[in-house]
Amino acid sequence: MIELIRGSLTYLRPIEADDLELISVWENNPEFWEISEHSGPLTSELLKAFIEGSSDMIRDGQIRYIIHDHDSNAIGALDIFDYDSHLKSGGIGILIAESEDRRKGFANDALHSFLAHQKITRELLLIRSLIHVSNNASIALFLKNGFRKMGTKYYKGREAIQFVWEN
Repeated sequence: MIELIRGSLTYLRPIEADDLELISVWENNPEFWEISEHSGPLTSELLKAFIEGSSDMIRDGQIRYIIHDHDSNAIGALDIFDYDSHLKSGGIGILIAESEDRRKGFANDALHSFLAHQKITRELLLIRSLIHVSNNASIALFLKNGFRKMGTKYYKGREAIQFVWEN
């Protein structure tokens, strides 16, 4: 049985093989490359391998959740990556893919629900995020959800703020 993380506006579910087409659209959208780990299109083979290696945080060191609205539309993703089982820590990223779905509270609801889930399961005790200084919406989102600024560094040639959440 797939464990869903439910919020008031969204629910999150682990990525599945059937998500290949959806993930291909998102990962190969140049608009998102500046915030992702890659800077160009990915092949179907790479995306299949990513999906297969992103469904169990402990086994794979990462997990991707697909964010759905309550009409069951897939609207984005929440990723945990660089999971360290000894420290129970990892990085986090969140995406609401379509501009018409942004600024509706979906990202806040998904992040808030995920963090509430972590307070219960304690799978993650420390979560970090790196956000470009010009991404005011993401900065506000993470501050609103209890992340603290820990300093700045450069990511992909641009200044970014390191945020940390502790459980």
